[in-house]
Amino acid sequence: MTLGVIDEGSDKGLDLYPREATLGLQLMQSLPELQQKKAQKTAQIHEPDTPGWNVVDQRHLGGTGKDNAIIPNEGLVASELTPEHQELLIALVATFHELLPPAPLDHYLQLVRKHLSETYFTWTGAFGDHDPFYLRIQSPVVLVELDHHTGVYLTNQTPGKYHLHTIVRQPNGGDYGQELIRKWKQSHPRIPAPQRMEYVRRFDENATFDTGFPKYRAQILSFLESAVILASHIGEGGCGPGWHYHHSDQMYYLVRGTMKVRLHDREHFVPTHSLVFIPAGLPHYNWNEGPGGETHLEMIIPAPHRMEQIAYMIDKPEDVPVEWQTSKKAYVRTVSREKLSELLPGFKILPMADPSTGSSNAMIMYAEVAPNAGGPRTHIHEFDQYYFVLEGELTIEVALQKHILTRDMFVVLPAGVPHRQYNRSNVTEKHVVINTPPPEAGRYWDYGLTVATTGENHYGNLNAAREVDDDAFLAG
Repeated sequence: MTLGVIDEGSDKGLDLYPREATLGLQLMQSLPELQQKKAQKTAQIHEPDTPGWNVVDQRHLGGTGKDNAIIPNEGLVASELTPEHQELLIALVATFHELLPPAPLDHYLQLVRKHLSETYFTWTGAFGDHDPFYLRIQSPVVLVELDHHTGVYLTNQTPGKYHLHTIVRQPNGGDYGQELIRKWKQSHPRIPAPQRMEYVRRFDENATFDTGFPKYRAQILSFLESAVILASHIGEGGCGPGWHYHHSDQMYYLVRGTMKVRLHDREHFVPTHSLVFIPAGLPHYNWNEGPGGETHLEMIIPAPHRMEQIAYMIDKPEDVPVEWQTSKKAYVRTVSREKLSELLPGFKILPMADPSTGSSNAMIMYAEVAPNAGGPRTHIHEFDQYYFVLEGELTIEVALQKHILTRDMFVVLPAGVPHRQYNRSNVTEKHVVINTPPPEAGRYWDYGLTVATTGENHYGNLNAAREVDDDAFLAG
């Protein structure tokens, strides 16, 4: 029997291994011994305790969160190969790109040929017929990787030839066409139109963007100084970035579905209507095993500066810099209606996170409003406040505007904006409340006030700047 080829039955002759693995092994086995030694980084394929190992990506260097990563060259340079082995290398690159139509594939392989003197072939593991392995080919125009993995969702404890992951990248700004986009924007400058403040936003699938992680799309609901808040959707089998940490606290509120999350050394199952609190500096990652997709409200509090990155990727938890390591406790808390307390008649809350649980930058509460009940009368806060409606119908008055909110609608209430909320439907309404930063001790949470028009309304002059009597406008 040939390894990986079915030799009996209706599927006789079917090769179970992808051509990337078959050609890669063929190339390595056919090299002279000296070149094999040059290509082979180590004969050990499974080294989870060594630097660079990642529980999700494992040997891959171009995995999650590594767009346009700069990876040092290592291994055997292709210009040292015989013409026959160079052709085998080109054929191997082609297998990673065989979904391309013939003309684009031919053009791409011509680019690969032009850079053979800068193309490196790297191998990790043994190279017998039954040995699992990792290979990488990289040059200024190509980065492909193949790795036999241990189990993440599967159960194999060591790399298996039946468990194989491949990665295709386009270096030097080629990932997702970033360099093409940069050049296009440079030649087509566009001044963005200003946007009006919208107090009420809605989950909108058409407004989501692809995060670059498997089956993970997101929508930015708000980006104020106090918080970045997103609606995140991860399909069954999808995941967020691998091991990473933040310079701000992060929280998830699971709206629908279920989630798995790894918080440093503990794995948690997160059911619907649960809050995950992740303090700044704590290494973590999350994924969705299903069944079905999941949707969660994602909060980064306080918001990082818009020019700063949000997530810092690491290979293992111990890689968090000392100055960012934290002793604060991460936790998962699920809504328990038995623990609700009645703040006002028909208005019940359940605290989920606040400074007493390590959340020094925000207060998160679950709230229910009974029919014909509501929160305080018109008031303002010294902090920003956000609502997200889970079920039912909530009426909110913001200054002189009235809005009726239903499921998956989000309200942004910057500090100082007058508002009140109540339920005029015949079913109980449920929502999440976010206050950030938390109120200061000894100061009122709500400042009651009356908002009314006086009839003293005014128009401004849209031509005022042009009418100023100086030479600045004329000189321009």
